[in-house]
Amino acid sequence: TLRFNFYPKQDNPVIASVDSNSRQALSCEEHCDGSIFTFLFQYKIGGLHVEMPDGT
Repeated sequence: TLRFNFYPKQDNPVIASVDSNSRQALSCEEHCDGSIFTFLFQYKIGGLHVEMPDGT
C-alpha cells in the first residue's frame, strides 16, 4: 500500500521551538510525505492533531 500524508498550512500555527543561535522559530511548511515511514518527534510538546476523512 502506498499512502501520501498531507499536512495543510495552519492559520494559527503553534511555535514548537526557537533556534537559540538565530532566535528564529523552527517550523515546517505545508507538505506531503511520500515515504514508507513518517517519524514525528515531539519532545515535551503536545499539539499533534489527526483529522479523519469526514473532517472530524
